[in-house]
Amino acid sequence: MISRIYTKTYCLFTGCLLMLFLPMATNTLAQAQSTIQVIEQQSAEPLSFATFNYAEQKGMANEKGQIELVLNDTSLLVIHHVAYGSLSFSSSEMKMAAQSGQLFVAAKRAVTLMPVTVVGIHSGSRQKETLGLGYHQQLSHDAGAFLQLNPSVSGIRKSGSYGFDPVVRGFKYDQLNLVIDGVQCATAACPNRMDPPASQISLNMMEHVELFKGPYALRFGNGFGGTINFVSQKTLYTDSPDVTGRLTSGFEHNGSILRNEAFVGLSNKRAHLGLFGSWSKGSSYSDGEGNEILSRFMRGSAGAVLGLKPAEQQEITMSATRNIARDVDFPSLPMDLILDDTWLLNVGHSLNFGSGRTNRWRTKLYASLVDHFMDNSLKNLDPRPMNTETDARTLNAGGKTEVLLWLPAGRLIAGTDMKVEEAEGSRVRTMLTGPMAGKVFVDNAWQHGRIVRNGVFAEFTANRSNQVFVVSARLDVDQSDIIDPADEFVQVYENTTSTQLNPSLSAGYTHIYDPNVSVSFWLGRSQRSASLTERYINFFPVGIDPYELLGNPELKPETNNQADFSLKYNGNELSLSMNFFASYLQEYISSTIDSSLTPRLASSPGVRRYLNLEKAMMTGFELSFSYQLNSMITANIDMAYTYGLDLNAKTPLPEIPPLDMRLKLISKHFKGKLQPELSIRHVLAQQLVARNFGETSSPSFTIADLSAAYRFSKTVGFRLGITNLFNEHYYEHLNRAMRIPSGTPLYAPGRSFFATLNLYLD
Repeated sequence: MISRIYTKTYCLFTGCLLMLFLPMATNTLAQAQSTIQVIEQQSAEPLSFATFNYAEQKGMANEKGQIELVLNDTSLLVIHHVAYGSLSFSSSEMKMAAQSGQLFVAAKRAVTLMPVTVVGIHSGSRQKETLGLGYHQQLSHDAGAFLQLNPSVSGIRKSGSYGFDPVVRGFKYDQLNLVIDGVQCATAACPNRMDPPASQISLNMMEHVELFKGPYALRFGNGFGGTINFVSQKTLYTDSPDVTGRLTSGFEHNGSILRNEAFVGLSNKRAHLGLFGSWSKGSSYSDGEGNEILSRFMRGSAGAVLGLKPAEQQEITMSATRNIARDVDFPSLPMDLILDDTWLLNVGHSLNFGSGRTNRWRTKLYASLVDHFMDNSLKNLDPRPMNTETDARTLNAGGKTEVLLWLPAGRLIAGTDMKVEEAEGSRVRTMLTGPMAGKVFVDNAWQHGRIVRNGVFAEFTANRSNQVFVVSARLDVDQSDIIDPADEFVQVYENTTSTQLNPSLSAGYTHIYDPNVSVSFWLGRSQRSASLTERYINFFPVGIDPYELLGNPELKPETNNQADFSLKYNGNELSLSMNFFASYLQEYISSTIDSSLTPRLASSPGVRRYLNLEKAMMTGFELSFSYQLNSMITANIDMAYTYGLDLNAKTPLPEIPPLDMRLKLISKHFKGKLQPELSIRHVLAQQLVARNFGETSSPSFTIADLSAAYRFSKTVGFRLGITNLFNEHYYEHLNRAMRIPSGTPLYAPGRSFFATLNLYLD
């Protein structure tokens, strides 16, 4: 038995990170050759094979990011790289780099070799005049909502303000691998995913998010349709004892939403302690026509991060986070979230060898425990035929160890990981009316299902002049069973255990035509076994329509065969990225109505059983365009589209988002202290719907947001804004319909004013 345990960073820069450098003591340079290692700021890894120009000197960094220069007091260093464009460093910065032997760089715009988008959150507790202006979004209590700042990410929404489940290119649920620092994840305890993994992320302790599209990032787990990796803030060590801190508070008038978050960091040369917390609360909001939408929620989070450096090349980290949620309205579901308590625990060890072929060894262990209780006590039912409640718990635990090796041919990252998932919980129905009044029924929803996955992986990167090759492989052994089988389930399935072998392989090729232009082609084949829900859910309505779903332990693994083609240009004023993908899916996991099965609830129209579709496909594109109109104004245009089809039935796949287009104008004034921003979003109607799943078409809409941020000083920032400026009455295609009135769309909030105050201690 699993123990009961208590437990919107705006800065969506589909990649715009400002150039950073580490200040060091300066000395006058002699006219001698200096060796400087160029290091990527975020990953702390060498920037291999970047080209450079310095006075009359030209060359290329080696595989360890090292360049050799004869320095002078006047020249600029210009570094060219496909992921960064052209970066210039002044003579004073070069003096600092020569003194330290290291030069740190960060991307002006996220352009990486894999089909990946880096979404910035904030620059940590030491954010100063180099503004990220992300403090408004780091207040967000739901990471799923934050992810939707990217047009290629949609969200399945069953509540107005909580528990948004991300969808990337039509892939959803366990087809996506959502992890923290490439390792830790959580399992939803609610069969209807009121508490999706994204809802357990404490955004105020994240530095950025890596969105890997496609089955290519196999280091982080089985990335069948994509991987979302939340990267935590790095531990900060200081030569002398130091204290840093941050306090942010915001209010949104439509829904009376109050959000707060805080961080305090204590550090010295060998230790770092970070204490953080957040608390948010809201009530019902009004849609564009003034109708009240039930959307109250309360969300809190608190935790600590401890980092220790017993030696210069070694680090031990530990963290604990407790998340709580109370009395959250879910108007699209038969029950509401009453209590959700979660613990996220992890411990890690990192050893950097510095020289030789073995460069780094990292290990992390984790445990995520969710305790979830829901019932219909908050529902205004008249008449009330019965009281229902579900008490459920999940465990997601495991770990990963990996080594980084520099070989003569390139870089190799290899390792092994393990993940254990368990879920248990029952629904209790107490009849209040009719001939069965007074009777109590207990439905074993999860049957204490368990899945154990053991994997090995390797990723090899080779650079050859203007070409980059990446090969990644993974092999998973998936074992599943149920500890507490329900009688009605074993009557359908005699054998409820299985062991499956899932190989995955991907390869990518990038050709760099000049420092600003690259073309990439990726091929991947990933295979995944069914999730706990798909295998073991026991007569529970968890889909789009009110049919009860019955899991299937006999499901075959589904396979994604995918190709991506990317063209990227990254200049000083203009950046352009085009990505096209096609995915051929075999044994695609879906469901169909089974008339031979009898539902548990009289109100249910029938039962769906999970099964494999022989073949399906998805295809689409993403376009991103950024242009520096002048010294003050930047325009960004982004769009994303996916088309999904059941190739056997020739019908659309369910829950595929429509074409999403966005325009953002960002202006900077007074040396970057004032930053106004205008965002316009247009979404087309979705007519390609899976009517056999009860899915209905959705209309198009256009919304606009307006905001302005101002940094009064190094320690005080303020942000004001209006969302849904024209009070549009709209809803997202993936919003689930409300139950009362039956079938009414779950409309989004109407016009809302917000304000955010940010304070820093440094």
